[in-house]
Amino acid sequence: MRWRLRRLWPVARAAFAAPLGQVGGQAVIEGVMMRSARHWSVAVRTPDHEIVVVDHEVSPLAARRKWLRLPVVRGVVALGESLVIGMKALSISAAQAAGEDEETGQDALSRTAIGLTLTLSLSIAVALFFLLPLFLTKTFFDFESGVAFWAVEGTIELAIFLLYLWALSFMPDLRRVFQYHAAEHMAIHAYEAEEPIEAESASRFSQLHVRCGTAFLLIVMVVAILVFGAIGKHALWIMVITRVVAIPLIAGLSYEAIRWAGLNERKGWVRRIMTPGLWLQHLTTRRPEIEHLEVYYGDPEYGGDATVKDVMPLLDRTDMPKLSYLGVKNAEFQNELVEVVAKSKLLKQLATLDFSQGVLTDDCVDTFVKHRDAFKHLQVLDVSETYLSKDALKRLKGIAKSLEAKGMRDDDDPEYRYVGVGE
Repeated sequence: MRWRLRRLWPVARAAFAAPLGQVGGQAVIEGVMMRSARHWSVAVRTPDHEIVVVDHEVSPLAARRKWLRLPVVRGVVALGESLVIGMKALSISAAQAAGEDEETGQDALSRTAIGLTLTLSLSIAVALFFLLPLFLTKTFFDFESGVAFWAVEGTIELAIFLLYLWALSFMPDLRRVFQYHAAEHMAIHAYEAEEPIEAESASRFSQLHVRCGTAFLLIVMVVAILVFGAIGKHALWIMVITRVVAIPLIAGLSYEAIRWAGLNERKGWVRRIMTPGLWLQHLTTRRPEIEHLEVYYGDPEYGGDATVKDVMPLLDRTDMPKLSYLGVKNAEFQNELVEVVAKSKLLKQLATLDFSQGVLTDDCVDTFVKHRDAFKHLQVLDVSETYLSKDALKRLKGIAKSLEAKGMRDDDDPEYRYVGVGE
């Protein structure tokens, strides 16, 4: 019996084309991007529920210039490369999620467009998180004491950052992105533990990760407060310039801090230090919920030894409240499944029921008709690539709001009925 959870996990797994080593990533539109030192991949779910994977090699600048591997400097370089790759991944995901072809998805943004977008984004971030706190402090709390000025500015800076994340957590359009964000973390945990990148194994791990970008941003805020405190209080124009000029230093120091935390995350005292960053991830992650589930049962001659009894525990589960698509597919005992599904607890919550690719014959039609009331709420009943005759399909019309029946097979010889996927 083959279980295929087509929700977030296959997307995260597909993006793990990177070689073994420390892996990071980010959530994108309808997918995830994963990156190692020499490779990055983005996997996106398209509107027709397929997963498109785009792979790229990485040629890090630090590998070509020794001085770029110096502490702090390497952080600035790595952050710049990560921002560029992140923008490319978002561009690809937006195109693929909209149903555009792969070539369009890969070339959706030019270098100029990426450069302008990053410049605008960074300018807004600097203005919101660094310059606005400075102007507010100067306008309303212009203390003579540099220490008092620094303390108030830092407090306002942190408050704006926390309010920003808190506001994002209420945006409905970002909920799905936050689920991909959590799936990325859980998949990385499984990867680092050398567990299979599958739903069953990854779901045992936390949605929080010490090297998360959310934790990194908090470190950036703290490091910025310390750097600005060291610079001290000066004329407003000097402080504005220093807030901008100090950004590479802040980024480099923050990178060293998150890198150190990642290398020592198994130490309890390190995790305690990083606890605030982990807490914040509750605002930017949501544990994935299964909405789309397909089960392929296979051919007994090739190891598909499941029976109807193996399916019954799945159909009686009550821990998948978001499940709306269920595929019980590719089984030789498909006719028997109809009766079991009709009496199951899960059926009431489904919008799509997929019986495709199995040995479904005219013998099941009477069962469908007998349980018509149980199936009538379905938006789609899919019986594609089965052995139902034209007369049987006519009788099934009206069982659900829509009947999918593509690639139907001829039932000339009952001795040679087979499932769609055997080997």
